[in-house]
Amino acid sequence: METEKSGPLPIGSLLEKALFGLKKSQESPTNRIAELWPRLAGPKISKHTKPFSLKNKKLFVRVDDSSWAFELTTRYKAGLLKRLQHALGEGAVSDIYFKVGEL
Repeated sequence: METEKSGPLPIGSLLEKALFGLKKSQESPTNRIAELWPRLAGPKISKHTKPFSLKNKKLFVRVDDSSWAFELTTRYKAGLLKRLQHALGEGAVSDIYFKVGEL
């Protein structure tokens, strides 16, 4: 059985560990949603939308057009919510609100 060597660690190793820790601390549900959104929503929907806020488990998504907002609310909301819950866990997002605005 080999024992671990004592002594100074290479600077590269220390930086890698520090940056990994920083990245983990910066991860948030909102950042994770933004990262997953294109895959979960698909190219057609993600082209017209951008998640921008998560408050009290309610996801707010900007939409570039009122007709898209209506379509998303009436046709796609339930499916998007299920995909988000599957990807992030049941308790992460409880509802989605679509707001018209600049992407």
